[in-house]
Amino acid sequence: MTEDPDLDGPAFVAFLNAAKAYCTEVEAVGAEPPDSADERAMVLGFRARVAALLAAAVALPDVEVTTSEISPSISHEAWSAKFAALDRALGPAATYWAALPTAGTEADVALVPLADDLADIWRDLRSALDWLDSGADPADVLWEWRFGFETHWGRHATQALGALHAAAVSS
Repeated sequence: MTEDPDLDGPAFVAFLNAAKAYCTEVEAVGAEPPDSADERAMVLGFRARVAALLAAAVALPDVEVTTSEISPSISHEAWSAKFAALDRALGPAATYWAALPTAGTEADVALVPLADDLADIWRDLRSALDWLDSGADPADVLWEWRFGFETHWGRHATQALGALHAAAVSS
């Protein structure tokens, strides 16, 4: 564990900027589905944003949490609205096939909604950004981002990146 992380250092700043850019991109998706040129631009934009998030996340320092307080969560209603907007906007890229681990030795293959990945990443990052904006200790926010990367949104990001890349090169 890093004893005294540099919270103004390049790793923290790079992740903060990547998280803000990703959330801005998700929040810009409207209720109306885009035309096909806009769909392609959106897929390319999300591919770049998710790749930037992953690159920045692997460089985050490992820190100790300083509080037992947890970041406020985005409501299920807000997540559902974002999921629905993303799902409509993604068009042909809205789903992808993925091997999902099971308790047995073989994985199940399932059709997965890309919007679930993108909305889950957004919820985790937006919650921590809002917590930071409310005055939370940056070390706790950094811990939250790194923990979420290792336990939740990192899996969504790696799966989403593969699906976004496939959609980008096939269109």
